[in-house]
Amino acid sequence: MARTKIIQGGYIEIEGLTDLYMFDAWLTPELNHHYPGPWFADERPNDRWYLWTHDPDNSKKIYLHRILARCCGIIKDINDPRDIDHKDGNTLNNHSNNLRAVSRTVNNRNSDHHRNGGVSFDKRRNKWRAYISVDNVQQWIGYFITEQEAREARTNYVKELE
Repeated sequence: MARTKIIQGGYIEIEGLTDLYMFDAWLTPELNHHYPGPWFADERPNDRWYLWTHDPDNSKKIYLHRILARCCGIIKDINDPRDIDHKDGNTLNNHSNNLRAVSRTVNNRNSDHHRNGGVSFDKRRNKWRAYISVDNVQQWIGYFITEQEAREARTNYVKELE
């Protein structure tokens, strides 16, 4: 876990990373006032990073993207049960226009785990198949010649569901 610091202008530097954690600079005063830190960075699979601090009210872990969603009105209460989703899938992009409140089902559907899942090779047909699970029911999207075609079909199908 790397220690981090908030830098003027809405950027947070994470030790060992060349990318910057981005968010809207106008949120910085409220963020610093209510959540002074210290800030920590968790690395998740597939090079996903999340910044968090301890909530001063209850000492639980609270993520930067949730705080920012509250600051810019995406959620009204920090304890809103919905997940905060990064629309473009980039957890380093915390601009308000990239955050949205969604159900856990929608967020899981958009997660890297599910984005990389939902495509497999069918040896019997010698083709790639695309599928998705909605409400614990697997829906087949189709069979494709290439893995890329199957992934694109799955991505388009997910977008249609939203």
